[in-house]
Amino acid sequence: MTPAARSALQVRFPVQQGRSVSLRVVDAAGQPLPPATELRVAGHARSFPVGLAGRAYLAGLVEGPNQVLARGDGLDCRIDLVLPPATGDDLPDLGLLTCR
Repeated sequence: MTPAARSALQVRFPVQQGRSVSLRVVDAAGQPLPPATELRVAGHARSFPVGLAGRAYLAGLVEGPNQVLARGDGLDCRIDLVLPPATGDDLPDLGLLTCR
């Protein structure tokens, strides 16, 4: 957007509250979820892809219980995670979580 000379422009940007984390996700058999599996925090539209070895990044989480849905090539499961209170770490690593 370019405003006309000597004029103003108001732009609104949507802001989403929440925290971000990294984690590693495995299936019920203990195998990493396949790369490109889509993870989505319940109640949010944005999805996040799983990378190699089940590594993933998520945003939009709230402190306490969260539900993350995983969908991919023949896969449909859920991750229940509890986000602990903030400790000052900008991007906490939640470690290994199982998608059931």
